[in-house]
Amino acid sequence: MNIVKLLQGGGLIFIAQILVWFQMYGILKIDWLKDNKTLFVYSLAIPITFLFVNAVRLCIEAFDGDMYPSRFLTFTLGVISFAILTWYFNGEGITIKTGVSLTLSFCIILIQIFWK
Repeated sequence: MNIVKLLQGGGLIFIAQILVWFQMYGILKIDWLKDNKTLFVYSLAIPITFLFVNAVRLCIEAFDGDMYPSRFLTFTLGVISFAILTWYFNGEGITIKTGVSLTLSFCIILIQIFWK
């Protein structure tokens, strides 16, 4: 496993997931985005796609060609970024159910990285 590529890919996935949150949910909560939603939503599409394509490529290379780990990493980082941003912008606290789900998400990442 190439840890540098994994960190680069994971970082790009996390940034892309944050942008997706703003693209999909930010237009419901942030006043400036409500007024400019069409331009904002469409202008983010290409950069988000670029980030995901390169992130997945890096992750697949990091895991020696295996595709499943990159999919689990994308899903898990999406869940984590969603929880953080929804808490910050929407005030939705981390309930026990959400906390357990986040813990399981971390376990998924650890399994993909350390289970040989």
